[in-house]
Amino acid sequence: MAIIKYLENEQGEQQAFDEISKIAEKGKEYPLYAELASFILQGLDLLEDVGVPPDGELILTGRNAKDHLRTFKIYKPLKHHSPLMEFRINWEQIGAFRAIFFSIEKDGKEILYFTRSLIKQSTSDPAFDKIIEESELMFRKFMIDQNKGD
Repeated sequence: MAIIKYLENEQGEQQAFDEISKIAEKGKEYPLYAELASFILQGLDLLEDVGVPPDGELILTGRNAKDHLRTFKIYKPLKHHSPLMEFRINWEQIGAFRAIFFSIEKDGKEILYFTRSLIKQSTSDPAFDKIIEESELMFRKFMIDQNKGD
């Protein structure tokens, strides 16, 4: 079992949480966003239930509003940006939702800290590279702040 938390950026915003909230808000008007929001929440629930998988793979079989099953590979380590990881929901009609996070074990509990998120429109998206860079900075700052407390 894991605990999900959302880190604040330098402006005090929880960007990953805010992006998920915006998707859910759009879902009130647009059914495709409602489905994406539903699958994001189902994926986050699964990630909370099982934590980061040791084998590097986590599959969500979720249901949409019409009770149709969809399967998603929702977790991927970012090979060249360790210890960052990627939470993912591919939704063809809108784009590929991505959220960056890292995992820390504290007092015997796994805590997943989400930093940034977006909806990608293409496989190679410069905006995705940017949120990885920002997440690396947030991770370093987090670790410095944690070490100050020791």
